[in-house]
This record gives sequence, structure tokens and C-alpha cells, in this order.
Amino acid sequence: MRKLISLLLVSVVIPIISNPCGAANQGTENAFVTEEQVDQLISKVKGTIATIRGLEFIKPIKRGIKNRDELKEYLKNIIQSEMSDEKIYASQKTLVKLGFIPPELDLKNFLIELYTEQVAGIYDWRVETLYLIREVPTEMQEIVIAHEITHALQDLHFNLKGLPLERKDNDDLVMATRAFIEGEAMLVMIDYMLKPMGVESSSLSNIGTLLRNATGLVDGSVFSTAPTWIQKNVLFPYLEGFVFVQEVKKKNDWKALNKCYTAPPQSTEQILHPEKYLTEKDSPTIVSLPRLSEEYLGDGWAFLDENVLGEFNVDLLFHQHFTQDNYSSKFANGWNGDLLQIYENKDLKKVFIAWLTTWDTDNDAKEFFNGYSNVVQEKYEEKLVSSAPHFFLWETREDMVYLELKGHDVLILEGIPFHSLNQVITHAW
Repeated sequence: MRKLISLLLVSVVIPIISNPCGAANQGTENAFVTEEQVDQLISKVKGTIATIRGLEFIKPIKRGIKNRDELKEYLKNIIQSEMSDEKIYASQKTLVKLGFIPPELDLKNFLIELYTEQVAGIYDWRVETLYLIREVPTEMQEIVIAHEITHALQDLHFNLKGLPLERKDNDDLVMATRAFIEGEAMLVMIDYMLKPMGVESSSLSNIGTLLRNATGLVDGSVFSTAPTWIQKNVLFPYLEGFVFVQEVKKKNDWKALNKCYTAPPQSTEQILHPEKYLTEKDSPTIVSLPRLSEEYLGDGWAFLDENVLGEFNVDLLFHQHFTQDNYSSKFANGWNGDLLQIYENKDLKKVFIAWLTTWDTDNDAKEFFNGYSNVVQEKYEEKLVSSAPHFFLWETREDMVYLELKGHDVLILEGIPFHSLNQVITHAW
């Protein structure tokens, strides 16, 4: 799912910091940047970034310039090489089933259009090259370079290829890694902007709040029409990553951050709750769930994919289906691991998810269990067939929904055929 969003280390401009008037999307009114100007700006920025970060540029940085049309083709090629059509199809089906995106949305093409609109610069660690976007106004290029050249510095010293940025079975781990990387680039970029004033971001206690509040100002017609899930997942690495890196840096300045590269954060839970990384060492549990064959589900059912949602997207799930008055962050707090599988029967035009979650305590599991029972009632015109303190069974227009609590664990079978229910429950546990 998030693999599509994690293909590139992109610079989404945060308006309150660098683009208060939405200038990044109005480049046609400005002169295009030239190669000579780019080289001059890189020379200007490099020394200051090296000083701020305490790391040297030990070899030259390759750079290129792309216009928006070239960027669009570049994104298409990256996606095509990194994700199969089957993987993209499975992601689309999963997000629709969870209620994150509408069925009619073409996820792949929408994200290409979104990034073509929003990207101001890219450091592509696969080819170790920094790309600037020609249409971005010249006066903004310096800020973009400060952000993207930080990625180049990370790559030179810590080898971004060695980080789990391309894991296909754990989107939560990928998102946590991206948040760590993007959070550092945001911090360095902001310190670069503040340096002429003799101020550091560490002295501004409310800057994280300012960044979060700025998300409503992100300009662009495609971004404004994006489902909430897409908007939140695009911005998470920059906003929550920045706050996380700030907390890490408090421990021992940049040395603490350097040390993180030997054992990076493993989950969005650790990004959202830095203490679970810094002091509690609350690593996620790897959850296993046996795959179901036609023997269990019946003729025509096929496995599509499996992945980890993580605390951030579990929390978004409740945001998606609850009003502000009914929402509570406690439903996702205490997350300790999960694995979600998706199956499809094309003949019946039906989708089924098997989702096993595990929690820090029995009480955390119970809160999620109770919360998700309300999600089911929000999603479907359901008929409650049977219930007890530890399980619910509903009949819906999309087959059965089963929810069971067992100690620290909660099992969800959503869209399961009735005739398969008992043997799948036994097999899953």
C-alpha cells in the first residue's frame, strides 16, 4: 500500500516554512532555473549544510534538472520497475476494503499526478543523483537544495541503500524509515533557513505544532482532492519524522542521530512515541498468519498480498470511520504488531481480509476490539448474528464479519464466506 508513496525521497513543500503563497505550483510566472544557477546554489548550500550536520561531503554530488513532464515519466518508470501490476492491484483492493479510498480511484495514476504536482526536488538514492524541478521558482531552489542535499549527505555517510526502504512485506517499517530520513532533512533544512538569524530549530518549542497546522495550506488541486489517507501518508514522514528527530537530537546532539543509523526505528509507533524507541525499546512483534487456500475459502478465492498496517494507519482507520466526537487515539495505542492478508474471488466480485493484531496488554487489545466493532457498524448495514464478551459475528452485504479477542490478540475476518468461517477461525489461530 504505502510502497507507492515510498518510492522516492520527495520534497513536499511545507507552506508555512518555504512556500506561504503556493509559489511552487506557480512556476510559469517565474524564469526557469538554469544549470549554472543550480551549480552556484549547490556550492553555496553545501558548506553550510556540512557545518550544521557536522558531516563533510566526501565526494561530488551528481545533479540533474527535470521539467514537470520529464518528472512524470520518471515517476512512471520508477513505479513500473519497483512494483508489479499485481502488487498495485492488491494495494488498491486493500485500501478500498478498509475504506481508505473510493473504489473508482485509480491509485497508481492518481499518485503519479499528485507527485508531479507537488514534488519540488528529489534525491534518488538508487542512482545517487539530486534532481531539481525546472518550474520551481528560482528563489525557492535554495531551500529545496538544502533539503535534498541532506539526503545526499545521509547517503554518503550512512548508505541509504542499506536501509529497509524497499521492503515489500512491511509498509509500516518502510514508513518509519522514511520518517527518520525525511525528519532529519526537514530539521537540517529549517536550521539552514534559521542560521542567518542566529537561531536553531531546537530553540523553537512549538515548531512541530506549526508544521502540523500548516498541512491545510499545502497548495495544489490534486492534493486538495486526495483522500485523507493519501494526504496523511504523504505528509507523515515530514511532520512526525521531524518531531521524532528533534527528540532524538536532544539526547546527544547529532551524535545521537548518527547512532540511529545502526539501529533505525522499526515502526510508526516508535516515530509517534519517541520514548518507545529511545528508552523503552518497544520493538514490534512479528505477526504470522497462515495463508488460506481454496480448501478453506472455496473455489475461486485467491491470495493477493499481505502487509503490516502499523499504529499510524490503524489510527487513521478510526479517524476515517468515526466522527471527531467518537474518535479516540486509545483504539490504536498499545499496538505491538499486525499482519493483514487480502483475498479476492473475481467470479463473485468479492474481497476478504484476514487481519491478526497483537497488543502490549490485554486492555489495549480490548480497547481495539471494542473500537473496531464500532467501525464495522459504521461501514456496513450489518445484522448481528452472534456475540459474547470476546467475539462478534455479523452478516453484511459483503458476507460475514468476525471479530475475536483472545488475550493480547485480536483476529478480524472481514468479508469471509459463511461456509468457511469455522475452519478459517481455527486455522488462523
